[in-house]
Amino acid sequence: MISPDNYTSNMKKLILFILCISILFTGFTFLPVDVQSNIQSELSSVTSTTYSEMNKTEVQDDDTTDGLSDFTEITQDNTPEAADPDTNTDSSEFTKSSTERSENTDADGDGLTTDKEAVLGTDPLDPDTDGDGISDYSEYHTYRTDPLDPDTDGDGFSDGHEVILPDKQIEPYNELNPLQKNVLYEIDRTSAVPGLYTSDLDQIQQAFMSAPVANPNNETGIIISFIEDESILRPTEFITYDIYLSEYHSHFTYRDKGVRHVLIGTDVASEQSTTTIGLSEVGGDTLLIEYDGIDATGNILMHEIGHSLGLSKNTFTGIDSREYTTEEYPSTMNYNQYSCEINQDCTNVVEYQYSTGDGGSTDFDDWGYIESVFTENAPSTSQLEYIPSNSINSTSP
Repeated sequence: MISPDNYTSNMKKLILFILCISILFTGFTFLPVDVQSNIQSELSSVTSTTYSEMNKTEVQDDDTTDGLSDFTEITQDNTPEAADPDTNTDSSEFTKSSTERSENTDADGDGLTTDKEAVLGTDPLDPDTDGDGISDYSEYHTYRTDPLDPDTDGDGFSDGHEVILPDKQIEPYNELNPLQKNVLYEIDRTSAVPGLYTSDLDQIQQAFMSAPVANPNNETGIIISFIEDESILRPTEFITYDIYLSEYHSHFTYRDKGVRHVLIGTDVASEQSTTTIGLSEVGGDTLLIEYDGIDATGNILMHEIGHSLGLSKNTFTGIDSREYTTEEYPSTMNYNQYSCEINQDCTNVVEYQYSTGDGGSTDFDDWGYIESVFTENAPSTSQLEYIPSNSINSTSP
């Protein structure tokens, strides 16, 4: 049994123990205010100094201008001492993916990034890969031409010529289009010929614009232009090819400038016949036409234009032949087309038309063949105004 004295003594000890434990866990809470302040200041000083030193190590920047610490540059395989190898700061490039960083380079200064040139297949070190006078950027963004092909539409005129000459309003090139095929004919006539009727030329132009010939601009048709140049005296009774060369060829103003020459006279003769009404070389640039009044002259001209674009008897036996009727081969290249003028048989006359080959085994696709050999039969452009490389270097969208 515990005595009252012992109980009192034990309680005092317990209370003293609890008090000591309380002082130990409350720290300096019971210390004077000035002592607490000194301790807090010391702790803050140590923490601030340590944090500052850590940051000083991280942000040290030997090149000082790119916004990246040496530590970051080294871990990313950059050179800390070289601030900026191209025109973009290392800091801005670091925030982008590697693809975006490489896209910022443009070694040839044409406005296309190196990555874009890789996609297009153009030369990243040459601003005008195909040498047509238009920068790769302008071909891709502005004119929609092919930067790998100097003649996108394959008509014999370079893209540079088809852009610059119309812009300069240089006759007879106002209608040139780099995305649609063009053919040009200069027309001279002897003094005895009154000239072609406008309707003749209009119908030929309409036939060509309606042609099922594809173009890079996703439109069909060929732009054919006529330049009526001058009236010249006729020195002889008949115009043969030899007489043309000796007497008339010098009047061909646009010779070797991508233009074909048409001479219309009152009588055209070949070595084989004096009844010839048209004479031309297959794929050539010279056409001799005998004037025979309205429509007849226009159809003769379209027939000889067909020869200048590559159509011949060697291409199809129905050309320059009466082997097939105009129903079997509905083309101006069919001699039966001229029965109306020769035999006064004007049934089934086909005017101002090349065939599309839809008539079966006796038919031939004139337009398809013309399209296939278009560039091959393009006349020379050796005397056209020179277009210096990269003369068009627009970087506007």
